[in-house]
Amino acid sequence: AMKDGDYVGHASAMIETAKRRVQLVVYGMNADTRYSDSDVVALIGKLGAARARGVSVQVLLEISDPDLGVNDINREAARQLRAAGVEVHFDQPDIITHAKVLVCDDDAIVGSNNWGYGGFHTYHEVGLRTRIPSVVREVSRYVDRLWMASTPTM
Repeated sequence: AMKDGDYVGHASAMIETAKRRVQLVVYGMNADTRYSDSDVVALIGKLGAARARGVSVQVLLEISDPDLGVNDINREAARQLRAAGVEVHFDQPDIITHAKVLVCDDDAIVGSNNWGYGGFHTYHEVGLRTRIPSVVREVSRYVDRLWMASTPTM
């Protein structure tokens, strides 16, 4: 189990050691350009480095109509992810994707953390990291289904 501030260390290690695939679904990713040393910006860099070493990296972010308040931050995050060479999709605008999932090879985190300062450092958050093959497979298949129904960002 992971709680409160544990997420960044786990996610960082998983992304750094990924060999085949990284799948990330997150409702809100706040890659605030005012804080270039933030954990979000650092993790985006790690996603880009994974892609550069040949790992399949897919990031799915929420976009909604009407806007529920995350569209602008997710568009900025998508811009930074694309600049890092990462493939980014937005979910279907009429369905809210509130899931927070990270799959790296045979390792997965399912938790409550959005990617932002609050979700990483100040809020009470909880999640589970697992390497149980059947669970990781099912989570990855779920992400695949969301990905197939999503739209590439521009």
